[in-house]
Order: sequence, then structure tokens, then C-alpha cells
Amino acid sequence: MTIERIGVIGAGQMGTGIAHVLSLAGYDVMLDDLNKEALAKALERIEKNMQRQAGKGAIREEQIKPALARI
Repeated sequence: MTIERIGVIGAGQMGTGIAHVLSLAGYDVMLDDLNKEALAKALERIEKNMQRQAGKGAIREEQIKPALARI
């Protein structure tokens, strides 16, 4: 069995972090939250954190766009 998509329920600090790491690892992630405003903020936070990682050299800048597209 191969894992193709992972669902994360809750776009708070923990759910956002999990979605962030999984998307960078190459998994398709379905992030959901009852509060759609929290969901939009989570995606912004993930992008900001990835940019910070790229600035520190932890990830490459080219990894960000594909990782965000997987969420």
C-alpha cells in the first residue's frame, strides 16, 4: 500500500506544522478546518515559514511552490 494523500484536520499551529512538513516531504495534503479564515491564514503562515527556511538554507527556494501546490 502506498500513501498518496494525507488529511490534516485543524489548521491551528499543530495542523499547519504537520501540513508544512508533509508537503515538503512530497505528500499531497488535504488541510481542513471549520473556520475557513483560519485555513487561509494557515496557508499564508506555511508560505512565510517556508520562505524563512529557504533564507536560512534549510530548503531550496525551488521547493516552495511545488510544496504549496500539494496542500
